[in-house]
Amino acid sequence: MPSATRPKTLLRAAMGAAALGSLLASSMAAAYVRTRSPDGKAALLWSETTITMTLRTSGTQVVPAADFDGAARRAAATWSAARLGTSVLFKIASSPDAPAGTRFDQINALSFRTDSWNEPVYPEAALALTTVWSRDDQIVDADTEINAADPRFKWGVLPDDPALAAMASEVDLQNALTHELGHVIGLSHPCYLGSPPTPLEVDDKGEPVLSCSDPALPGSVKTATMFPSSHTGSITERALSSDEIEALHALYPARPMPVATLGTRGGGCALAPGPAPPSAAPVVLLVGALGLHRRRRVQPAALRT
Repeated sequence: MPSATRPKTLLRAAMGAAALGSLLASSMAAAYVRTRSPDGKAALLWSETTITMTLRTSGTQVVPAADFDGAARRAAATWSAARLGTSVLFKIASSPDAPAGTRFDQINALSFRTDSWNEPVYPEAALALTTVWSRDDQIVDADTEINAADPRFKWGVLPDDPALAAMASEVDLQNALTHELGHVIGLSHPCYLGSPPTPLEVDDKGEPVLSCSDPALPGSVKTATMFPSSHTGSITERALSSDEIEALHALYPARPMPVATLGTRGGGCALAPGPAPPSAAPVVLLVGALGLHRRRRVQPAALRT
């Protein structure tokens, strides 16, 4: 187990407010963006793709425990579905002893933060914050905190019917957790809000990331799970777009199923693994400085004061 060291760099991606009205479809092909190492040289990835997220069940809970658990499990299943052809498997556990806040302890915690949400680490108007630690190009820990300190945010689990959900005044917890789990596996926002990041990010095709307000921004980006803003009553980010599915196929391809072969001892049958996919990354010893990354979701337009 690697020991905690002082983070070398803090990277931030703002989840800004953006009015989500009628979104025009675009024929332009969108792409996905990856979180990069502090020096910008490597894109981050888990080597072990079974990822357990632990819900903190002690302390103040802003939704019933069953709703918290259910929203987390449904968000996890969205990224783990076998039909997506991915090796990612999110598992959900719960514990009253799960750490509050965020820390490098190799416990991937999901928790509500109720005591404070202050700059600079906790930006005003952020709905949630996911912190990812890495060594070299490997993610080794990730924690997600939901902003329950700001009284403007009312959290709930909304109906599955988009028309009914749209009438709600709450922010959908499943919607937010689905987005945040994308950050957990190393995805960044497909566009930026406010000033351009330094250095400017590029997508998987090597194209510079556009401003979220750029007229040339494809409509598919605006409706993607990893789009950096949301609003009350929205459940659209519960379902992955083609961009996130493409990312899963490219970064975490499904592992081959074991195949039956004739054994040479005793004439019996044995199970032998199929050939490893060419893109499978080897498990390596995690060494070097610990990198720290934070991805935040910012206040929906509907909640601006």
